[in-house]
Amino acid sequence: MGDSNPFLGVGIIIAIVVSTVAGGIVLLGHALGLN
Repeated sequence: MGDSNPFLGVGIIIAIVVSTVAGGIVLLGHALGLN
């Protein structure tokens, strides 16, 4: 079933990576006192 719609899995992976990176930047900003 995954082969029928590969873009769905890729989209989920990208969403997870983007949200993780964004969260890391926010946490890093708070840690450095920039935000």
